[in-house]
Amino acid sequence: MMSIFASVLLIAAFVGVSSGQQCNVKGQCVGDVLDFSFPTTSLDCLEACQDTDGCTWYSFDTSSSFCGSYSTCDYVDAELCPACQSGRNSLVLGAIN
Repeated sequence: MMSIFASVLLIAAFVGVSSGQQCNVKGQCVGDVLDFSFPTTSLDCLEACQDTDGCTWYSFDTSSSFCGSYSTCDYVDAELCPACQSGRNSLVLGAIN
């Protein structure tokens, strides 16, 4: 029974990775910025991205509360902003439901 559960978890993890969904990636997006704000939490930053037309990625700087909404994200650079967390708009809580 436990091996079936483990198999299901492994498949679920693979589907998430293979579909390109990413969240809480360490670093800042390098791409085209659509908008920015200074929310108090990363969840608020995710919501700002969801509310911005064309936003596909977000970056939230935990040290300054800078939130960037991006139309493109060529890559995530951890050296550019070690305190940043980035992710795809498809993982915003409202977009999952």
